[in-house]
Amino acid sequence: MVCKVIIGSSYIDCSLSLSLSLSHCVWPEEAEHEQQLVQLKSLVEQLPPVNRETLKRIIGHLNRVIDHESKNKMGRTNLVSLFAPTLMTVNADAVSMQNAKYEFMCMDKMIQYYKWLFEVKDEEEAKEKELEEAKEKILRAAQQQKVVNVGMTSNMKFLNTIYILSRSGDTYGTYITPETSVGEIVEEVSTNKSLPPDHYALYLVIGEGDSYRVLSSSDRLLAALSSVGSECHLCLKPNAFYESIKPFMHQDGWESVQVHVREKKKWKRYPCAVRGKSFVQFKDNKCTNEVVRLAVSELDVFAGMEKAVRTDHKNPMPTRNFFWLKQTRGMRGHEDHTKYLCTDSEQDLQKLIAALVKAKYGPEGLQTPLLPTRPPPPELAVRRTTISVSPNTPKRHQFATASVQYTKW
Repeated sequence: MVCKVIIGSSYIDCSLSLSLSLSHCVWPEEAEHEQQLVQLKSLVEQLPPVNRETLKRIIGHLNRVIDHESKNKMGRTNLVSLFAPTLMTVNADAVSMQNAKYEFMCMDKMIQYYKWLFEVKDEEEAKEKELEEAKEKILRAAQQQKVVNVGMTSNMKFLNTIYILSRSGDTYGTYITPETSVGEIVEEVSTNKSLPPDHYALYLVIGEGDSYRVLSSSDRLLAALSSVGSECHLCLKPNAFYESIKPFMHQDGWESVQVHVREKKKWKRYPCAVRGKSFVQFKDNKCTNEVVRLAVSELDVFAGMEKAVRTDHKNPMPTRNFFWLKQTRGMRGHEDHTKYLCTDSEQDLQKLIAALVKAKYGPEGLQTPLLPTRPPPPELAVRRTTISVSPNTPKRHQFATASVQYTKW
C-alpha cells in the first residue's frame, strides 16, 4: 500500500509530497520497531529544510495541544484520529480500512517520538514556549486597544505571511523580530520575488479589505500588527495611496475641513484641522473652541471604514468619503478610542489625510523608494528536485521509499 503525507502551510510558500511505501501491509511489527523509527527519521531528514520545518512545527503544535489535555480534552488518540486523515492520504486505488489503520499508526509515532525524530533540544523547546507566551501577551494587549511592552527580546522571531498584490495572489513567508522595520520587509519581499520596479508599500488590511493602513518604512512591523489584533493581514503592492494624497502634501494643515464625526453612533458635523502636531476638532466654524485635541504621533490613519460602521443602516454614513483614526495609546478622558470620519468631498478627504500623514511622518510622508534595487540572490531561484530513498535493508524488512518534489522560494 502507499500512504502519502501532504503538508501545506499558509505561512511558507512551498508544497510537500512525502510518499511512504509500506511492505506486506504490516507496520510496525514489535521486533522491527526501532528499525522502522530509524527509517522514518531518515525519510524526514531527506526533506528540504523549509518543508521539514513546516512538518516539525505542525507536529510540535500538536504536542503542545496534548500538554493541555486536562483543559481541552484533546489527547494523542483524539489528535491522531483528527489529523491523520488530514495530513495523510492513501492511494486512491487502494482505499481500505486497513490503509486508514496505517495512516493512524504512522501519525501516532510522529507525535509520540517528535523530539527524537526532529532532534528537538530542551533549549529549543523552552524558546518555543517563550515565543508562545509572548504571542499571547501581544494578543491580550491588542484586545485592550493599547500597545505595551510585553517583555520581548530582539532575538525573538515570529513567522508572518506577506500577500503579493492581493490576498488571492502569491505569498511570501518571512520571520520578523520586534526590531524589524517595514522598509526592510518591503525590500526583502520585492527583491526576492523579483517584482517589477515600482514604489511598493506594505498595506495593513483589516478583515476582508474593509479598510487598510499604509505603513511607513520606519514603522516597526510587529508593533503595527499588535495594535489591531488578529483580524488583519499584510499585502505588498504599489503605493497608490500616497499618489492619491501627494498633491496635498505641500500644504499646511491649518485650513479647517468640514467633517462628519461619529459620536455615540450618531453623525455630527464639526470643522477639523491639523495644527502643528495635533488633530483638532472644533465646536463651530470660528475654530476657536476646541472639542478634541489629539497628538498625531499617537494616531494611525485607516482608509475605508470598518464593516460594522459601514453597514449600520440605523445610522447611515452621511457621505462615501470616509476614513477613521485609531489612537494607539488610548484617548485619556474619552471612552471611544476610535474616531470615524466622513468628509463632504473626496478632495477634503485627501487634504485632511495628507495633513495627518505629513504631521506624523514629515514632508516625505509615506513616499517609498523605487524597488527592487538589486537582483534576487541566486539561491532563491526556483528549482525542482526529486529525491529517492531506498533503505539498504533486506527486501522482507524494507520500510519505505520517499519521493519528494518541492519548489524552494
